[in-house]
Amino acid sequence: MEIIKTDKIDKELFNIEERDNNIPPIAVSINNVYYQISGFADKNNEYIYYGEKNIKEAIEEVCKYIYNKSFIIYAKLALICNKFNIPIDSISIFQEKGLKGKKTEEILLNSLNLPKELLYYINKKDVSVKLTGIILSQHKHIINFIKGYVIDNEPSIQSFRVFVEKTADFKDIIPDEYNKDFIFPDRRSILHKEMDNCYNEVIKAFSPLKIINNDSFESPKLSISYDIYNMEDYDKVLNILSTKKEVINRLYKKMSDLKLK
Repeated sequence: MEIIKTDKIDKELFNIEERDNNIPPIAVSINNVYYQISGFADKNNEYIYYGEKNIKEAIEEVCKYIYNKSFIIYAKLALICNKFNIPIDSISIFQEKGLKGKKTEEILLNSLNLPKELLYYINKKDVSVKLTGIILSQHKHIINFIKGYVIDNEPSIQSFRVFVEKTADFKDIIPDEYNKDFIFPDRRSILHKEMDNCYNEVIKAFSPLKIINNDSFESPKLSISYDIYNMEDYDKVLNILSTKKEVINRLYKKMSDLKLK
């Protein structure tokens, strides 16, 4: 490690994070070309030099200084990997997230071409690569329809998932622009309608506790949450949990009937 001064340095390739994380300017060289990998807010030409690296080593070094491991960051890193023909699954930050394979890489790369409002939402809500892939597989006017929904509603991730899946199912009747008056046809089976009614019953019965399934019942996982401030709140939570077993039992029975469990 040494301090170097130079104006001949690539400041763009690894400048992928909007927020500066107060790390000092660090540089590496790849094939005798200097690259800045951190501290981009600093406009000086003085750098802590970490020596010569190959491209994979440089990417790993960059990942150490990423403040926010968001969807867009993964997409921008995938773009760098693609540029240098490095498989994303060979980089630790992707391994930690469970992101691998050419299909995942393609989705990450193509996501950067989505409308900025939609990409911002995907990034903010940490929308899954799988759901993003469904969006990318749609015609341009359907993607814009989804964008309009996001702009007008700022939906929860669960509502967004349902909307995207319905939009994909009914793509033949989706208008060119989103409007709040649009209603999807109801083609659910009787069993699925019963499932939705059962879930709504659970939500109502557990109020004011929040009970959420974050993947539209691709899994049977339920997340239950409630803020407590004293022992009375704690006892209230225990009472609801202990007296609503039958409501939960009916929900999981319905999941079993639908082969969701």
